[in-house]
Amino acid sequence: MADPAQAETTPASVRAGPPGPLTLADIMPGDPRICDEVAGSRGRTTALIYATAMLERMDEQILPAVYAFVGASWAVTPYQLGTLTLARAMVQALSSPIGGLLGHYCDRVKVTAAGCLLWATMTFLFGSARSLQQGIIVWAVNGLGLAMVIPSGQSLIADYYGAAQRGKAF
Repeated sequence: MADPAQAETTPASVRAGPPGPLTLADIMPGDPRICDEVAGSRGRTTALIYATAMLERMDEQILPAVYAFVGASWAVTPYQLGTLTLARAMVQALSSPIGGLLGHYCDRVKVTAAGCLLWATMTFLFGSARSLQQGIIVWAVNGLGLAMVIPSGQSLIADYYGAAQRGKAF
């Protein structure tokens, strides 16, 4: 049983514990309030962001690897196929600041999820494209999805790890 005299001298914030659920601002390396559930959630999210980054690089590299097959299917030249990669890269580069702003003003997890959904949908539709023009449009919109995923994912990693651990996390 607790000593009533000690309860009177102990501040209410210490007796009551944390005022609510932990937020990202509460989660710092070495903070004794970090529970296994929060640390596990941070680890799962980090692993998913890493997987997303790897898949993005694979997605970027696979199209040039199959240019010969896509070119034969659409009866286009390698130069014309290069416009696919250019369209995606340009849209992704130009819309990345917008993706960063979305991640700043909206829930980054939801922005990342929406970007992944758009990215997956456009990848599926690219497989259904029947012409170079359709492919360029779909692949460009794919760049928009990636522009939502990458800045928000990197921002989550930066929030999850303190300055001393951030370089290793990236």
